[in-house]
Amino acid sequence: RRMHAHKGLGSRHITCAAYSAQGESIVATYSEDAIYLFANVDNPVPGKYLQKYEGHLNEMTVKGVNFFGPKSEFVVSGSDCGNLFFWDKDTGEVVQMLHGDRDVVNCLEPHPHLPILATSGIDSDVKVWTPTRAQPESEEGFKERLQRQAKTNHHSVRATRRVQMLQAAMEQM
Repeated sequence: RRMHAHKGLGSRHITCAAYSAQGESIVATYSEDAIYLFANVDNPVPGKYLQKYEGHLNEMTVKGVNFFGPKSEFVVSGSDCGNLFFWDKDTGEVVQMLHGDRDVVNCLEPHPHLPILATSGIDSDVKVWTPTRAQPESEEGFKERLQRQAKTNHHSVRATRRVQMLQAAMEQM
């Protein structure tokens, strides 16, 4: 079986893929692109995906992606911005963004039965995430924080692409 989010991917490639707990779907993250949810079916149609998850950065290093929750209710991934993103699997909405590393979050692995997540970046630490009883962030505060991060990520992507274009132009000289 071959599953593709796009017909013409160019330099984009899958950096990680994972099965849901029940095996009915597969989530895949593409370099310089979003994360896509595919149905685990025979004869998939190229370009057909169930959901798209956006907001993280996957440009500099290989990013992991996985399902989270006892019934794979969430999709989770690291980012070049140092954050850990959680999306609602069905709606594609970012439901949580946590600061996971000062540089980048690459790898993540949920516990098979408990609400625990292990992550790592490019440093030498493994971080273990567990639920706390702390006061939850307000919805307004979360949306503001998410918007600020989206602007930062957008500027970072544009700057990276400008550098790549300049490098390509210099190589042609």
